Amino acid sequence: MLGRLRRSRRGTVAMEFAMVMPPFLLLCFGFIGVNAALYTRSAMQNTAQLAARMMATGQLTNFANGAIGGGNTTVTTTCSGGMSSTIVEYYACQDLPTWATFTVTATLNCAVPSVTVSVQASNFNSTGTGDRLQVLLGKTLTVQSVMMKEGTCP
Repeated sequence: MLGRLRRSRRGTVAMEFAMVMPPFLLLCFGFIGVNAALYTRSAMQNTAQLAARMMATGQLTNFANGAIGGGNTTVTTTCSGGMSSTIVEYYACQDLPTWATFTVTATLNCAVPSVTVSVQASNFNSTGTGDRLQVLLGKTLTVQSVMMKEGTCP
């Protein structure tokens, strides 16, 4: 009976499947997590460049706290749905994923003259994507776009 049991091939496919499946699933979910991280960074970079370009060319002349110029040359704002389309932060917050909290810092430097728009992602929420990004990226992800100011500073 022991010899017959040793020659039996029943269950070998199930055993091979059970051995191969965990690494395969880990690899698949790793690809998904890396893709989400790259997508988040790409979206942040695109929105920061758009906002900086519009600010540098003078198309936008307002921050969330008022007109750009004088003593109002830097603002830091958390992205929210209540911003109007006439402010710099609105364009820096457009089309960002919902699995994190995004903070925008826009600065006008008349000494150089340049504009800087930084977008920072933090507080990844508890969705599956947010959890994977927390593991991959650590605490925060930051992108920055710096452009030369066209025309005169206010």
